[in-house]
Amino acid sequence: MSLFSDMGTFYRKVILPEGDSKEVMAERFGETITPNMRALRLSMTVADYLVAMGVAASDVTDICLSITNRYCERKVSIEIIATVLMFSQDRGNDREPLTLIRSIHSRPVNSALIQDIEDIVNDIHEGKLDLDSAETRLENLLKKPSRYPQWLLSAGSAAISAGIGALLSGSPLIIALSFIVGGFISYMLIFLTKLRMPAFFIQVIAAAIATLVAALVTWLGNHGVTQLQGLDPNLIIIGGIIMLVAGLAIVSAVEDAIDEFYITANARILRVVMLTAGIIFGIVAGLFIAKNLGVNMTINTDRALYDTVAWQYVGAIAIAAGYALSVNTRISGIILSGLIGAGGWAIYSLTAPAFTPIVGSFIAAAAVGASAALLARWLRTPATTMITAGIISLVPGLSIFNGLMVLIIGADKAGAAIDSGTLILLNALVLALAIAAGATFGNLVARPVRRTLIRAHNALPRRKLND
Repeated sequence: MSLFSDMGTFYRKVILPEGDSKEVMAERFGETITPNMRALRLSMTVADYLVAMGVAASDVTDICLSITNRYCERKVSIEIIATVLMFSQDRGNDREPLTLIRSIHSRPVNSALIQDIEDIVNDIHEGKLDLDSAETRLENLLKKPSRYPQWLLSAGSAAISAGIGALLSGSPLIIALSFIVGGFISYMLIFLTKLRMPAFFIQVIAAAIATLVAALVTWLGNHGVTQLQGLDPNLIIIGGIIMLVAGLAIVSAVEDAIDEFYITANARILRVVMLTAGIIFGIVAGLFIAKNLGVNMTINTDRALYDTVAWQYVGAIAIAAGYALSVNTRISGIILSGLIGAGGWAIYSLTAPAFTPIVGSFIAAAAVGASAALLARWLRTPATTMITAGIISLVPGLSIFNGLMVLIIGADKAGAAIDSGTLILLNALVLALAIAAGATFGNLVARPVRRTLIRAHNALPRRKLND
């Protein structure tokens, strides 16, 4: 008798030995658990999901304190330390302090889920939900969160790559190829994640695939496919790895550092370094394989933006809206994210020549952060999602790519260009910090204005309609 009846059984038992484990949802607690403990666990579940999806530690702390301040008689201290949650409560002199600790595991970003959780917390803060209702509502939400079909989410990721093609080339063929490569890599990321492969190796494999696809296009162009002759392989690589560039993750890290969550900020920055290192190894591996297969690609580290302004705006809109779609944002949020992305790019285009790219990036990111913070509640879309969508076209992915390529060339030529590559990467890091700081600054400035507008709206007299 065969050990495995079919390939599907073989895949589940060998390739995925533990199967697709189901995530533990919010637990319902019986009468033996005190309301105080139930509130703490409810708050910790909320923190677990939000931190795992990249929400800044300071925002998560404020959200969880809204829950504990409503349902707990005594104050609760909340610590978010890298990937660990710790909730502590001093229960007076006659009882021991209560401490809960939970480890955080990363989850795919789901903008709609983040907003639904925030809606529950807002209702708790306003006294609209008792503890039983809050538990039931959160449990039902986590059992079946709102989510687009996977092909649509992958189309959003592919739109990011296509937008990069529009920014850098304006060539419909490059845009189409970037879209296809981005969509393929999106599905590869899902497959590798299901294999429980570490994020570093996922980056390596995905970057190598993008490089090999560029090598394939180059080979086809050199062997009679006229449509592919003369295409720049660098554009395909950049479009393919833009989803992998860890420059975006630095936004949350900088915000955590500004809010003095230093350990969490350091952990996120180290994750950025490791993910970027994965891209380096992936590109090097792809180039090595292509070279041994007889495909020689010219690495161009002087690539600039396409000089047609209209294509730049098309690219900025596609990148912002594509990112919003890829993280499951509501339709209104996707549309507004595209508009904010175009607005941020317009501000950068106007300010960068007048000042410097660093100052222009800061001003544009600050405008994006302020706009997103003011409009987020109105459109019921998390501000973090719109901020990230708006600044993704500003993130120096091109500079990071150029710096990595110069480092690779330098290592290949006994270190001749290592210093130049290091300077390019340092400049990219400063740009990323300026973008992150600008987005955080704009968000912080807009918050008091938004609270004032909300209080003014709530203070308006309400007209009662007669039946």
